[in-house]
Amino acid sequence: VSATASSELPVSFGASGACSIDGTTVEITGAGTCTITASQAGNDDYAAAPVVERTFTIAPAAQATEPAK
Repeated sequence: VSATASSELPVSFGASGACSIDGTTVEITGAGTCTITASQAGNDDYAAAPVVERTFTIAPAAQATEPAK
């Protein structure tokens, strides 16, 4: 994940649910719902940006089956 802001202030990311963030990579930890949160703190010149959340669902892995004999 990555983002830039017109203020050039850094954007921070967080993850909850069935995922985590390692550096700039979202890691899927299992089936379920993952929410990625982006935030940008303000400074003396710029107000903090609104927090943005995006949620998606990770389906369970398909079960392997043996071919019929």
